[in-house]
This record gives sequence, structure tokens and C-alpha cells, in this order.
Amino acid sequence: RRNAEDLQALLADKMYSWSNLREACRDRSTRPVIKHCEQNALKKAHNARIDDDVYNQRSMSETVFAMLKDDGDEIRSRSWHGQFRELTRKCIVHNLEQAAS
Repeated sequence: RRNAEDLQALLADKMYSWSNLREACRDRSTRPVIKHCEQNALKKAHNARIDDDVYNQRSMSETVFAMLKDDGDEIRSRSWHGQFRELTRKCIVHNLEQAAS
């Protein structure tokens, strides 16, 4: 919830294609970049209008999360601040490993 007012777009896959979620995003001036489940021609047309470059950023973030889980799938710190620091360290190590390879 920190900095939620700065959220400009929400990227998600078809599993999160709920009209309530889309409405909540629009109420907060956040652009929902979520493909529709293609049940009819109108929804297929909506999917065709989504910018693929923007939508594909979703898969990049999912890849990073999967890689972070491979390095240890749990955070051991109890406090919020400790969890934040631990996750930050994991991200730094991940970025260093990617830069070195």
C-alpha cells in the first residue's frame, strides 16, 4: 500500500480479468493492463488494443520473482522493516548476478 497513489498502471494476466478490479483501478486513476478472457469478439478487440511492449513487462517481473524464489522462497525477518531490508538485499544480489553473467 505504500505509494499506492503513484501507481500508474496495473499489469496482470487473464486470471485477474474481473470487472470489479478494472473499476477499482479506474477509480484510482490507474490504467488496468489486463487481457480479457476471449469469450466474444468485443473482448478479442479489447485485447488487440493492448500495447504488447507494456503487457510483456508483466512476464519480466514474474521471471524476476521466480528467480528470487529460487534463491530462497521465504523471508525470515519478522518486522516489516527487516522484511524490506531482506528483500532489498535479495534484489541487489539478483541484479549483481545478472550483471556478472
